[in-house]
Amino acid sequence: MEIKLDYKIDNIEKRLEIVKQICEDHEDELTPYNLEQLGNYLIFQMEKEERRKRKILTPNRMVTINKRETSFEGVASKFDKNKDGIYGIINEDKNVILSPKVSITAKDIAEIPFIAQIRESIKKLRAIPDKNYIVQQAIIDLSQTQYIIKDAYLKPIRSKNNSIAEPPVLDWCSILDFKDWNIVKAFLHNYSKLKTNSDQKIQTDMFWILQDFEKLADKALQEREPMLYDIMLYKIMNMQNKDIQKRLEQDYGRTYSVEYISSLYNNKIPKLIAAEFEKEELLYHYTFVEKGNWKKCNRCGQVKLLHSIFFSRNSGSSNNGFYSICKECRNSKKGVD
Repeated sequence: MEIKLDYKIDNIEKRLEIVKQICEDHEDELTPYNLEQLGNYLIFQMEKEERRKRKILTPNRMVTINKRETSFEGVASKFDKNKDGIYGIINEDKNVILSPKVSITAKDIAEIPFIAQIRESIKKLRAIPDKNYIVQQAIIDLSQTQYIIKDAYLKPIRSKNNSIAEPPVLDWCSILDFKDWNIVKAFLHNYSKLKTNSDQKIQTDMFWILQDFEKLADKALQEREPMLYDIMLYKIMNMQNKDIQKRLEQDYGRTYSVEYISSLYNNKIPKLIAAEFEKEELLYHYTFVEKGNWKKCNRCGQVKLLHSIFFSRNSGSSNNGFYSICKECRNSKKGVD
């Protein structure tokens, strides 16, 4: 059933009479929607009269009413004293707030999500012939929302001060020099937090640094020192030394004190990772940056960089000043892990 109500009537008693008459005349025809419509017809007018009786224009409300959004330059040009005139207004009325004028531009509509949809909704609501209270309130709310969204995406520029320094661009390669085992140690102690903070953030440097560090640690420990590799993983998972002690007894049949386990994690493991990083850096340098000298090990047959990291020095028995067998093979021959 279609009900026509006169929203121009601002007397609650008259509205109540109209509602009573409609209910008497169409008692059996009224739908739930009609009843809700009649209820709103009364409630909204009651709210208006309640607001009239109360003191709505409180000091806090006056602050909002007196807030004026305008451009500083536009107002200053209207005064003989220019800026001094503006400051005079501010001194007289502390509630007047001067801020840059904000408007929704075509660029905003094209670039900022949701603004186009909001403006389309406002357009449709304004096209409604007889706008009731709910429609009018919706238009106001949507109009305010579009400015809130713009402000969230692009804050107005309120200063012409160009002296603000740009944030420094960090050179992680120089800061995180993994040749320094103390830096490796600090990195291990903060690994879990760094991993959590950079997880899935592939646009950050730290995400890729962690990827490289994981490969480095795997290469240094996983095959050569599996027990140390497990200790590193247990510590990263915040496992207590007592629990690690039990796991090592179960998996490797070795019994170590909790102090020794802590020493391995804080000293030996970082030093092995740092040594591996130094090897990788040397190999990269003498492969891609500078031509290096290479030597084939007489035992394992691998061609390695002729450097003290890979071959022990022996000036008395070799033309090039190094042993013919690489360090890894010499240590293996001596039974050194």
